[in-house]
Parts: sequence; structure tokens; C-alpha cells
Amino acid sequence: MEAHLKALENSKFACFWLDQEARPEPLRPLSGDQRCELLIVGGGFTGMWAALQAKESNPELDLILIEAIEIGDGGSGRSGPASAWRGPTATTAEGASG
Repeated sequence: MEAHLKALENSKFACFWLDQEARPEPLRPLSGDQRCELLIVGGGFTGMWAALQAKESNPELDLILIEAIEIGDGGSGRSGPASAWRGPTATTAEGASG
């Protein structure tokens, strides 16, 4: 196995701040019709920052932040290389042929 793959073999590919015991429990998925004053689609850095700024400006604002998988996950929860990492492929594990 190549050295860079061996260095990652025991890594846990999870978002650091979501992989904590103190994290809040996820809310149930929305169901039925919902109404709000501000809907933010996407729970990455931009969506989270927009929600934070909106609530700081108006704490009474009725805001919904939606995300397909989990707020703060994906590229916003990892460094660039960890976001791109999908595990060894046939090319990296076996070596390129040809």
C-alpha cells in the first residue's frame, strides 16, 4: 500500500464538530406545509452564516434552514482533501496499469 493511503487507513472521515457527544440531536425532517419569514436552502458555511446573521439582526425572525443531508456536513465540515477523499479506488489501490 502506498504511504499516503496507509497514513489514512485508520482515519475517521467525519465532520469534527458533528462528531462530539455534546452535539444537539437532529430535528425531525419537515413534513407538510411550513411557513416562515426567511427560508435558507443549504446548511453549509454560507447558509449557516446567513442564518446566524439574520437571527442576530432580528432574534424574533421566523427562519427555517434546510439541508438535504445534515447541517454542517459535506465540504463545509471538512478540509478540501478530506472532502474529496472517497477511499482507495482500483487505480490507487492496485496501481495504474498501462
